[in-house]
Amino acid sequence: MSPRGPRVAHVQAPAWPHPWLQDLLTRLPGHGWEPLAVTLAAEGPLHRSFRAAGVPSLALDSAHRRQYVWAAIRLARAIRDVDVVHAHLFDAAFVSTVAGAIARKPVVITRHEGPALV
Repeated sequence: MSPRGPRVAHVQAPAWPHPWLQDLLTRLPGHGWEPLAVTLAAEGPLHRSFRAAGVPSLALDSAHRRQYVWAAIRLARAIRDVDVVHAHLFDAAFVSTVAGAIARKPVVITRHEGPALV
């Protein structure tokens, strides 16, 4: 764990804003956590909204599955100082699991199942 508090990278595929994710990551610092917002996609509105709220973000710029190996390598480098990776949905979970294995970091996966996501 980091001396200032646990650092967590939240990884998701799309780069459009999600109110629940924005709410979560902007509240984490108040509870001693240091969040990092990561998307598999290119820079987008999500990154701008996080930076405006003071949350660091990273775009892996890998919109296609054929780019996921490189995304995992880039993510593994980015999570060297992270304590845990929290992946949301399948694509982010795949890339995060590979990156976590490379960087020797634990990965938590949330599937977010439901009819709206099928």
